[in-house]
Amino acid sequence: MKKMHLVFYTILLELKRILFRVKYSAEVDVTDNCNLRCKHCYHFHGKKGFKTKELPLEVWEKRFEKLHKAGVRFILLVGGEPALRTDVLMLADKIFPFVSIITNGTIKIPKEFNHPLFVSLDGMKEINDSIRGKGVFSKVMKRSEE
Repeated sequence: MKKMHLVFYTILLELKRILFRVKYSAEVDVTDNCNLRCKHCYHFHGKKGFKTKELPLEVWEKRFEKLHKAGVRFILLVGGEPALRTDVLMLADKIFPFVSIITNGTIKIPKEFNHPLFVSLDGMKEINDSIRGKGVFSKVMKRSEE
């Protein structure tokens, strides 16, 4: 029953977007920080040390409430590595009905966060680890079993 409700709600949002040109989705960079240094990542290209100051949760709350008030109901959280900010993930969970994350899969996300996760891998173990770092593939696979 819940799944049918979500399907109808999604159709309603799409109709609203088409008819009234109201946006209901947003993509948000939760952080520029990451625990990996993937060879292809634009965040760290040409930089050895890179760490940004994190925004306080109160700032995220204001931003999320503004997006929600504007009609956003689906939010995609990306990074850097969004799992470094579980406080922001859990805040998004409270405000938005649809939340998804693109993650490198190496950091545990709370079980209470019951939304889709998109885990980035670059192939099987040898290829992935040559890009993302030794042991990353195995760590992601182990994390997926937890």
